[in-house]
Amino acid sequence: MAVTGKHYAAKVLEVYHLKPQAGYILGTRGKLWTAEDQEKLNKTTAEKYKYGRLYGKKWIGHRVWDCSGLTYDSGIQLGLKYHHGSNSSWRYDCEKKGELTSGMELPEGAWVYTGNSGDKPHIGTYTGDGKVTEASGTNAGVIQTKLHGGKWKYWGLGKGIDFD
Repeated sequence: MAVTGKHYAAKVLEVYHLKPQAGYILGTRGKLWTAEDQEKLNKTTAEKYKYGRLYGKKWIGHRVWDCSGLTYDSGIQLGLKYHHGSNSSWRYDCEKKGELTSGMELPEGAWVYTGNSGDKPHIGTYTGDGKVTEASGTNAGVIQTKLHGGKWKYWGLGKGIDFD
């Protein structure tokens, strides 16, 4: 069976509907966050894990993703293999891509990115009705934001997904 953009969007929305149990920890792809994981994270000193150390304990006992981990995990569940990393997904996993313009319509399941022409530090999935579902940050978890008028600047269509 072909994977459609609607299938992909539905898979991402399954995670959103776990709320408030759908969390965010940098570097994760849907794992169950444990006290041991948090303890290990608390011992790291890298600046990029600062928010995980501050807020991560609220996700103990819940599944967690980072932004590209949500993209990766949703694809794996549908039989698709993508890179874990928003820059890597932009470079290697998009069949088509471009700049998001005001009022532009995207098919469900399209990926959207923040950043500039050289760097795409964050990814979300357009899940319809003008909304993007994203793993936003350790304090927020998996949330929805507006497609237009905010942070999203670029779009991409994932390889292996059938967009009508």
